[in-house]
Amino acid sequence: QNCDTKTGRFRQFTQLAHEKSPKKGTYAFYNYLMIGQQLCHNHYMRIVEPDRHQKAEVPISVEIDKDRPTNNNIAQ
Repeated sequence: QNCDTKTGRFRQFTQLAHEKSPKKGTYAFYNYLMIGQQLCHNHYMRIVEPDRHQKAEVPISVEIDKDRPTNNNIAQ
C-alpha cells in the first residue's frame, strides 16, 4: 500500500495473479490485495512472480538429433 516507486509501468492484480501468489508463498504478506487492484510493476513481480529469473532446480537436458545436419557434417 502507498507505493512510492517511480515507474510508469503498472499491472492489474487479476484472478490468475490471485491464484499464483499463494502458491509462491507471497500472498500471506499481501492478503489485503483484491482482484482488480492496480500495482506498480515492481511490486507485482515481487508478489506474483518472485522466482521469475531463478534457474530451474532440475536442468533441462538437450538431446542431440543425430539425423539433423550440423556444421561439422554438412556436405561442402
